[in-house]
Amino acid sequence: MIETIGGKTPKVAPTAYVHPSALLAGDVEVGSGSIVFPGAVVRGDSGRVRIGRNSLIEDNCVLLASRLLHSEGGYEALLEIGDDVTMGHGAVILGRKVGKNTLIGINSTVHHGVEVGHSCVVAAGTVLAAGTKVPNSTVFAGVPGRSKGMVGGRMLFWTEARSEMRQEIHQTILDNFKQKKSPKISKTAYVHPSVCLVGDVEIDEGAILFPGSVLRGDFGPIKIGRNAVIQSNCVIHSGDPKDLQEGRLSSSEIGDQAFVGHGTVINGNRVGSGTWIGANSYVLHGADIGKNCVVAPGSGVMGGAQVPAESCVSSHGTSASEKSNIHSDESFRKSAILMRELLLNSPPGKPCLPASSSVHPMAHLVGDVEIGEGSSVGCGAVVLGHMNSVQIGKNVSIGSNCVLDASNHLDRSSSLIIEDNVVMEPCAIVECKRIGRDTIIGTRSAVLGQTPIDACTVVEAGVVIE
Repeated sequence: MIETIGGKTPKVAPTAYVHPSALLAGDVEVGSGSIVFPGAVVRGDSGRVRIGRNSLIEDNCVLLASRLLHSEGGYEALLEIGDDVTMGHGAVILGRKVGKNTLIGINSTVHHGVEVGHSCVVAAGTVLAAGTKVPNSTVFAGVPGRSKGMVGGRMLFWTEARSEMRQEIHQTILDNFKQKKSPKISKTAYVHPSVCLVGDVEIDEGAILFPGSVLRGDFGPIKIGRNAVIQSNCVIHSGDPKDLQEGRLSSSEIGDQAFVGHGTVINGNRVGSGTWIGANSYVLHGADIGKNCVVAPGSGVMGGAQVPAESCVSSHGTSASEKSNIHSDESFRKSAILMRELLLNSPPGKPCLPASSSVHPMAHLVGDVEIGEGSSVGCGAVVLGHMNSVQIGKNVSIGSNCVLDASNHLDRSSSLIIEDNVVMEPCAIVECKRIGRDTIIGTRSAVLGQTPIDACTVVEAGVVIE
């Protein structure tokens, strides 16, 4: 979608490609050969966003211009993405500059005023604090992000790839998009209309796909097992450009009765039957997760990791030691049937909006949702009131690709209440019962469980509260 704001319409080079389910808004330029993937949001409403040549803005990324004090007084808002940059799935970029030949990892956050140099790697799940300067050819990782030395080994593929190689990869990706291979969806599966399915995707009986998710089988097949649940704004991809460049076929398989939480990215892996993956997690290329495992919210499973059956993974590593036992097969099956019935029978949320409030056309409201005066719901945000109601107060800002979900309140008698003047930054997730007034929920954070959040709280970016 191309959206004009304040008289400014995005400019897309003739050889660039923007997927129809992505949003470009306002003062945005996309350079030749670049690709903006499904579910990505690039907003130039508060300042300029410039994306260079042959760059990849992958699925469900969010790019916004920072507002910084100008040296000559006043404020300047600008985000510059260099040539040959790769933004991994679900990355949020609020920073000022990303240099050429740089990789920004999956589900990472680059905050306001950050400048990332040329040929850098920002690892998956990293949070770069406001004002961070990343020198050329360095690796940053962690929360908050810290230098881990110089780029080397397999990482050099991302920072030294020649323009000709990138052009070949990009053309192959575009060819796969244009094939428009029809997915195979069981008649008893539920796929929300906003879900984007690309390429070789098979969805087995009883599976549930919540709003805003992207399943991209352009590098190989994706299979979603029986009664599996893929929650909102997830990305499941069948591989990475290195596989494509080296001629390898990769795949992703989600086992029967597996559960994938909101905002999670799974990239070319196998997830065993009965495994539970918490919100805002990531599973990197080549990992193999056994049956009946638990990946805690906000955690990462590293590329190539082998996680034994009935293990737990927490934080940003793969310490698989505890027996999981999160649910019985029968209880999960009954829960999946209930969710599917509620989603099928819940009309799209169409609240009676006050004149001073706004819901972006590409936001997804389901069921019983109430929105107060002066509040806004951004592009790609998902508000789920299909099981319990969601009440959003006055002057609340829900950022792009956020998720509010009242369906985890299993007693069916409690609303999710967002009090006045709350700010949810992009890709934040809220599942608790109440967020107190004047609270800030940081980018890519997750507030889960039943405990309410007090007024005037600041939840930092990338933090998980259970």
